[in-house]
Parts: sequence; C-alpha cells; structure tokens
Amino acid sequence: LGQSDEAVRVLADTWQQFPDNFDIGWALATISRDRGDIDQARALARQLVERFPESTQARQLLSTLSE
Repeated sequence: LGQSDEAVRVLADTWQQFPDNFDIGWALATISRDRGDIDQARALARQLVERFPESTQARQLLSTLSE
C-alpha cells in the first residue's frame, strides 16, 4: 500500500525478536531483493543459510544473489 519502508522496518524489528522464524527472514530478504537492495538481501540470505542450513530455498536465494 505504498509503505514499503515501514514494512521493511517492521519486518526487521520482528526478525530481531524472532530470529528462528524462517518466514520472517525470508520475507525480509525477498522484499529487500525486490526493492533493489541486493547487498541487504544477500546479507539476509547468508543469515538464513546459517540459521537454516537444511533450507534449499535459502541456499537458492543466496545463489541467485551471489551471481
């Protein structure tokens, strides 16, 4: 609804509170990617891979951001 900056801030705050919630981290990483903030998206994808090494989604996201 035109409030993407606020959405990113809320997601970032929420993920800090719930770092073991994959969905929050995934949403934050993909929104960052979609907004063109590739460095932030890459850093978040790395964190997802570290926290959730079994996640093929996280590994694929990091791979696409590292190309």
